[in-house]
Amino acid sequence: MKNILLILLIVVSKFGLTQSLTRYVFKNNTKVNQKSYKDCDIYIDFQFQSNTYFPGMGIYMHHDGGGIFSVRSATDAPKITGSDGQSYNDPSETNARLCDLPKNANGQYYVDIPPVFGSRMYIGFGGPIYRLNGNNPSLEAPANPNYFTPIETIELTTDGSRVFTNTSRVDHYAYPMGEILYCGAGSYVDSVGETVSHEQVLSRWKRFVPDAFQNSYDPVRDILTQMGGT
Repeated sequence: MKNILLILLIVVSKFGLTQSLTRYVFKNNTKVNQKSYKDCDIYIDFQFQSNTYFPGMGIYMHHDGGGIFSVRSATDAPKITGSDGQSYNDPSETNARLCDLPKNANGQYYVDIPPVFGSRMYIGFGGPIYRLNGNNPSLEAPANPNYFTPIETIELTTDGSRVFTNTSRVDHYAYPMGEILYCGAGSYVDSVGETVSHEQVLSRWKRFVPDAFQNSYDPVRDILTQMGGT
């Protein structure tokens, strides 16, 4: 899968624990407008929902340091007041920089995810991710601390033996991103996502998408927002 930006490699693995874990392996190939994002400029955040292992909880993943995440109740999430005066999850507690994640034997960053349902992984380019009361990060209000941070979304559900995941494009598009799914010892299963550059994505949008949707393009931030609602 040729993708000159961020590529996500997903490996479903069992580690002899009480749960089966899904391993996300990250390969940073970002290059947009001739600007590359270093590993320490890419931030990872998770939003989890209740599941068999964590019933009745609104869940967030606390970054304990060194790329280690622990599952906690959303009511325990540390808060910080944003520039707009609202209370956000403290990104220093809930975000991890890509460069802070552990590496596998091939020198690739990874994180292991327990079984989750209806969950999301957020990826921030050039800045951390702020979530209001644990909800999805907002990109629409100029006063919001996320407004000028390109943020991408991975939707995921896994029960320990199956994985359902996609590069969500429902709300917005900020960067090309791909996922490749491997199973067990590394046999290829499937892939999803863009295979062209950011400039090519936007060029094709302007060329092929009907005029009624062209207002989705934000020339200031160079992203697409509310693709189905303008």
